[in-house]
Amino acid sequence: CTLAGYRLVKKLGSGGMSDVYLALPQSDLDESKARAIKVMREDENGHEFSRRFEREVLISSQLRHPHIVRVYS
Repeated sequence: CTLAGYRLVKKLGSGGMSDVYLALPQSDLDESKARAIKVMREDENGHEFSRRFEREVLISSQLRHPHIVRVYS
């Protein structure tokens, strides 16, 4: 499966509202450019659910620490 220019290689884990996948760039599949992509589950919907997810992305993208995963987009 592909998403936003990345090939989703395998599922790494699941949380309360999303799943996280190991992803490689679709163009070259260079493992040094691997990313983790968090995907909201389709079975979860509703305005409040979307707001929680967007708030998590906004807050996470502002954090900078060696032990916190960085948000790129």
